[in-house]
Amino acid sequence: MASLRRLFYEAHTVSLVEMRSRIERTEDDKPRRLQLPERVDRMIQLKARYPGLSISGETEYSYTLLDRVLQQWDSNEVQFIPLDECTRRDQETSGVKRDVVLSIEIKRDANMRVGETSSEPKARIATDLEIRNAFVRRALAYDAGGLITYTVLEVWIQKLFRLLQEPPLETYSPVSMQQVIRADMKLWSKVAEATRASIIPVAGQIKPLDTAFNLYMNDVEVTFLLLPLRGAAQIPPVTAPVTVVQQVQKGNHGDGPYGKTVKGGGKGKQGKGEGKGAKKGTKTPKVSAYGCAFTLPGGKPVCVFYNGTTGCNNKKGAVNARCSRGYHSCGKVLPNGTVCGGGHSMQECTGL
Repeated sequence: MASLRRLFYEAHTVSLVEMRSRIERTEDDKPRRLQLPERVDRMIQLKARYPGLSISGETEYSYTLLDRVLQQWDSNEVQFIPLDECTRRDQETSGVKRDVVLSIEIKRDANMRVGETSSEPKARIATDLEIRNAFVRRALAYDAGGLITYTVLEVWIQKLFRLLQEPPLETYSPVSMQQVIRADMKLWSKVAEATRASIIPVAGQIKPLDTAFNLYMNDVEVTFLLLPLRGAAQIPPVTAPVTVVQQVQKGNHGDGPYGKTVKGGGKGKQGKGEGKGAKKGTKTPKVSAYGCAFTLPGGKPVCVFYNGTTGCNNKKGAVNARCSRGYHSCGKVLPNGTVCGGGHSMQECTGL
């Protein structure tokens, strides 16, 4: 009988204290702290429900995060929890001291309110893996709090990170992490709007938040935020003809952008004269990396700057004339292996 009396007294006292805290609670009050035996029991039940999931280290939620979830149960309304506030349990057990600051607030009715504010530790969300672990900790905390099933939130997490890995279309940028975070905030806003009546589950029925998440996970406003954005157009590189590619593969592309000096057996240099001992009528002409031949069919040098995209800035040479670098003629190598040699640059050549 003594044991029963003590059990009744403690249960009655705890019930009265909890009821009083719910009635007299204000928005400025801190979340109520759950008793340690109940914390441990909730973790044991969570691990039993998901035996294949490792709930430790990076995926173990902190007691502070669980208290914030239970505060939503007490207030019967959903509040978005940012990812940087989804801390780990080992952050609480590391012994890091919290900075406590005394705050004084003067209200409109001339009353003064004195309180203490402490800076809570923040979760690290610098990489994609750390952000995903923060998503998992928040989902597990809501499951332990009895408001949302973990598997429902895991479907949402899988969808977000699947979209991050999908390659975008041409001229579009891939989905960024900022878009994922904005879509997550929008989803929670839609869920909070749909569950204003109650978020507390009823025994034997589907949880209200589970129904809301399954409904708004594919909502148009949420999905719109996850669409790839228009990015800079990708300009394809200029490809050379087959004969030019073969010449480049043979090592004739040179060190610089216009290649080395033409190897003709003499001592001639590129851009200065025709060169001594240059072979005339070569079947496969020497070319630069841009596909411009160094010599014309008669062995005359070609001005590679005139055939380039910027053009030649030497005003002494006109079309088909010669400047200090070579002749202002088309140095495009045609598919049959010959050089065009027309009175235009390679950029204006229409030869196939």
